[in-house]
Amino acid sequence: MKIAVDNTATLEELGAAAQAIGVEIPVVVELNVGMNRAGVEPGSTAVALAGAVHEQDGLRLAGMMAWEGHTLDIQDDDARAGAIQQCIGQLAASVQAGRDAGLPVEIVSCGGSGTMDVTMHQPEVTEIQAGGAIFGDATYQMWGVPTDPALFGQAVVTSRPAPDRIITDAGFKTLPGMERQPKAVSLDNVVNISASAEHGVITLSEPNTSVQVGDVLDFIVGYGDATVFLHDAMYGVRDGIVETVWQVSGRGKLR
Repeated sequence: MKIAVDNTATLEELGAAAQAIGVEIPVVVELNVGMNRAGVEPGSTAVALAGAVHEQDGLRLAGMMAWEGHTLDIQDDDARAGAIQQCIGQLAASVQAGRDAGLPVEIVSCGGSGTMDVTMHQPEVTEIQAGGAIFGDATYQMWGVPTDPALFGQAVVTSRPAPDRIITDAGFKTLPGMERQPKAVSLDNVVNISASAEHGVITLSEPNTSVQVGDVLDFIVGYGDATVFLHDAMYGVRDGIVETVWQVSGRGKLR
């Protein structure tokens, strides 16, 4: 396990905790390369923080990382690739500056599922952070990630108030939509899927009388990151047979 830091406030506390149990914690310095979320500014500020990590007892400087997630919304492929490369350039320059200062910056980490098609080809990068796209959900499909859907949810039809409207028991507490709503599998003429807390609403462009109350519908999950933690278990299915059950051990662990 590694810990990412972007300030000095936690270094002493982390170091003391590590020494108390006789371990050394690998630490990467997180840079802000345009996402404007967490991260220290690239360049001398990042190098100074890396130096502080290196000097802290109980910690081991392992590298630097960044996340260029803000580039996901760029539609033009060439412009997107250029923006990603610019971000990685800031990370790479900071890494080199750290090495020039005598710091052991080994890991150069970046590139999530939506940008790994570019970042994996950057020679400075040693680690890719991709993970979520393994599910091939509707959001990653929107971002152009070439993985097949592998995470599905089921909902029961609870009402048919009109021939062009289907109501299910899966609202956003079950199948949330953030970037993208879930996609109905094997259901034609779907215009829109929306959700309130307890209900899913499927609007159709043509009347459909074959779907009845009590029927079970399958959905490609809208966004796995916002869905998995809502459930107690995931079922591994192959050829219609449940082969394994994975407990979602992190569910309900926020304090």
